[in-house]
Amino acid sequence: MKSMKVFFLTVAVVILPFASQAQVATAEIDLAARLVETPEPDAPLLDTALVITNLRRTPAKVVLVGYDRAGNQVGRARREVPGHGLVYVLASELTDANRFLGKVEAVGRGRLTGTAVLLGGSGTDLPAISTTHRIGTCSEDEVDANIGIETVITYPVAVAIH
Repeated sequence: MKSMKVFFLTVAVVILPFASQAQVATAEIDLAARLVETPEPDAPLLDTALVITNLRRTPAKVVLVGYDRAGNQVGRARREVPGHGLVYVLASELTDANRFLGKVEAVGRGRLTGTAVLLGGSGTDLPAISTTHRIGTCSEDEVDANIGIETVITYPVAVAIH
């Protein structure tokens, strides 16, 4: 129990500088509850929290797509990330299968960044690769408003085992 609290505090220290306290509070409380609560009988033994942080003040919509080891699509999720806020999706939410081991790609408009944390027993950071680029021919005003910017976040490893 103590190691889970230390782990959560470590996650909070890494994530909080990227988002405002007010908008992070709900996600922080929800993720904290998942880390310290007694797991339900059908809850995954091992899961991955895929965290998306919005670095700008305008909200951003994100689509996450999970792929299995063979490269086949296994599930998708949509989220809206508040300005200067964050959201997370559990890998287990992307598939109904008992086991999921593959990659997840998240695509959204705006300046976003991703982190991933393996949950179960103790937490471990996993790699996430964020690439931001301009879309088509957009003006500087559109870039400033996040309209002309797209971010692709690749989580090379995502795990959910029931």
